[in-house]
Amino acid sequence: MHPLIADGGELTVLRSLASYAYGTWAVTWPDTVPDDHKPEIPDDQDFGYAAKLRDAPGRMGRRFVRANVSITAAEYSETGAMVPFSGRSDVERVLDDAARRTDGDALFQQDFDRSALGALVPRVDFDVDDIVPVLIWNRVLMQPVTLIEDKVEAGAVVDWRVHVGGALVEDDAARERDIQDREFEIMQERRERLEAVGSVSKVAASAKNTAESAKSAAHEALTAVKDADGTIASHVREATEASEKAAEHSEAADQHSKDAARSSLEARLASQRSSASSAQSVSHSMLSLDYSERSREHSEKSFEYSDQARRHSQKSFDYAREAADRVKEATDASDAASDASQASQQASREASDASSQAKTASEASSTASQAATQAKTLTQEALRKAEEARNDAETARRLAEQARDSAETKRADAEAKRNEAEQARKRAMQSMQAAAAAMAAAEQARMWAEEERKKAEQQRVQAENERSKAESARSAAETARDQAETARSDAEGKRAAA
Repeated sequence: MHPLIADGGELTVLRSLASYAYGTWAVTWPDTVPDDHKPEIPDDQDFGYAAKLRDAPGRMGRRFVRANVSITAAEYSETGAMVPFSGRSDVERVLDDAARRTDGDALFQQDFDRSALGALVPRVDFDVDDIVPVLIWNRVLMQPVTLIEDKVEAGAVVDWRVHVGGALVEDDAARERDIQDREFEIMQERRERLEAVGSVSKVAASAKNTAESAKSAAHEALTAVKDADGTIASHVREATEASEKAAEHSEAADQHSKDAARSSLEARLASQRSSASSAQSVSHSMLSLDYSERSREHSEKSFEYSDQARRHSQKSFDYAREAADRVKEATDASDAASDASQASQQASREASDASSQAKTASEASSTASQAATQAKTLTQEALRKAEEARNDAETARRLAEQARDSAETKRADAEAKRNEAEQARKRAMQSMQAAAAAMAAAEQARMWAEEERKKAEQQRVQAENERSKAESARSAAETARDQAETARSDAEGKRAAA
């Protein structure tokens, strides 16, 4: 890896910040130390210390740095010998670190961009906390990378800012502190294991009793498991029966639903037939109204023809009366002519005049006779037309009556069909209600079966837990027995070696 080229940089020289250290003095006492032998202090106070790190400076140069220390008191056996590696203290190390931390140190730091990186790519060739070479003033310094910052433009990385230095490359104090902590943990674990080995005999002595009690507990647990299995089987059987009943109720509900659907279909068909009959009845009613209108028109025409016949009869009667008057006049004239014919020739002119008058009367009588004949003919024609109109009106009335009767019959049929449809709808509603009741019963049965299944599942889980506890107890007993056997073997070996 080629070095980073630095055209400059910052050299930070740390001056001495303090000549005295102070902090808390915490002591951890082992359980073997009685409480009356431990120093007492109020709850709102702590033990503290103050230490001089170097030669006393002048009054204006006195500075203090805080550094808390901790001490773990050593343990002693019953014979008064100190237990190895039971106590520790970090007082010396903390004070040395404080003294070194307040000494003057020099730190180099510099920011680099793409021009100083060359072909190196951040996070590919190096990353944060890596040690990289830095070329400055014809010297190569190994410095840590403390920051990598991307420069983004238009959503793309166009440059980097890499900060190098500003931190110590090596921290011997921290490394030494970690080593001491690991040594203490190792020795502490070793001491605990030695204590555990010393207490194995006690554990072996109580392991047999524990094993026996565990066996009895396991036997009781197995008995409880068997009882629970029987209970589970009974609940499962009850749940199965409930499920079968629920299935039967579901089938019955399905059948009721099918019946309801069939009844609904019949009701719909009957309603359709009723609607068709009603429509046909309406059409017949319209036809009856049409026939009634025609009958009314024919009646009006018959009335008109009757009125015309009456007028013609009146005219014929007038003509007949006029003809009778003319005939009477003719008779009187004939009588006068007969009387005059016996007279003298002086009466011949009067007879001639009377003859002319008789001729005129005869012509008038002929005209009246013709008018009477014509009036009679017109009267007969009017009577015939009136009879035809009356017959047409009677026929139309009869057809209207028949249409009305047919419409009434069809209306009655439609009403009967509607009643049947209503009955079918009521039966369908009853079937639907029965189906809903059956479905509700089936749902209740299913819920009851589900509750029973949940109870059975809970009892099964409880039985499984009991069995697991029994297995755990048996395993613990087996483990304790194995440990006891191992301890006994070790004790036998040590006793034989002794």
